[in-house]
Amino acid sequence: ENSEQTAHDMKKKRTPVANGSSLALLVLLAAALCGSGRVVHAWGPLSHFDMGCGALFNLSAPECISSRLSSAQAMDLPDAFFFGAGFTTGGQCKPELAQLHNPTFAGYMVQAAGSNQTLLDFALGFGSHVMSDLAGFETLYLSPLGAVHWLPVWQLMEAQDVVVAKGWSSSSPFSSTIAQLVEQASAPISQPLAEFVARVSKLAAPALPSLPVVSASDVLACSKAWSAGLRRITANALRTESSCAEWDLLFYDSGAQGSVDLATARLRYYQGCGRTAIQQWRSLLLDQRVSPAQAASTTARSIVATCRHPPRSGE
Repeated sequence: ENSEQTAHDMKKKRTPVANGSSLALLVLLAAALCGSGRVVHAWGPLSHFDMGCGALFNLSAPECISSRLSSAQAMDLPDAFFFGAGFTTGGQCKPELAQLHNPTFAGYMVQAAGSNQTLLDFALGFGSHVMSDLAGFETLYLSPLGAVHWLPVWQLMEAQDVVVAKGWSSSSPFSSTIAQLVEQASAPISQPLAEFVARVSKLAAPALPSLPVVSASDVLACSKAWSAGLRRITANALRTESSCAEWDLLFYDSGAQGSVDLATARLRYYQGCGRTAIQQWRSLLLDQRVSPAQAASTTARSIVATCRHPPRSGE
């Protein structure tokens, strides 16, 4: 296996398929009326918060942000590097930073954190992102047809974030402060954490020849640029009506077979796969003490092998 596999390799394509012309027309109309066309990325930040917090700490995202802020702030940082370098931040993220969206690099972060709990939380949060991406892309849930076509992927991810956020609102004791907590998690990382990322890039470089050695100032600049857009994205997801998100789930998940309930069940199933990937990866690193490359490749094989039976119509 290629232990240097990055987001460029893991992230694939999603294209919309509707079941019948009448359904397609109805869903397109609903999407238009709900304001479809807003941009998000990867699983979407709220989904990453949800999977990472649940898998690492057995907490809801609002509870986790309140008590483990450094970890939550790391849970979307890989996309700051991947998308910020290539898509969205006007050149404030250097292109080579995209290579840090890398499961093996995340393992080196965990190793480098040692017994420092703040750094360990941060490293695990970073790793939760790249490992849960396996459950979205390597299982073909988000990428059944090959090369990436980001426009439909973004729409599906936004819909998923809305559904996830509504779940927090209905069950969390933090429901009245969710917006403020999410804004905190969307803030730029601190200077010491940026210095930690830069330090790990030097430590990991001999084992990962394609990995750049980056500076703390470059990491921090990218995080700040990404944060500005991230706050708007997350605030929009918290405001969007769940009924609109359900139409988008139906339209952009070709496996939904015309059923909102099935689309939602498939989302829950693959999010569960994401949590499993995070937990297995963490255990391999912290309990079994395997190498970062082995932890990444073993988890990838396991998720592809086990997440093969999503819900189907009539089940």
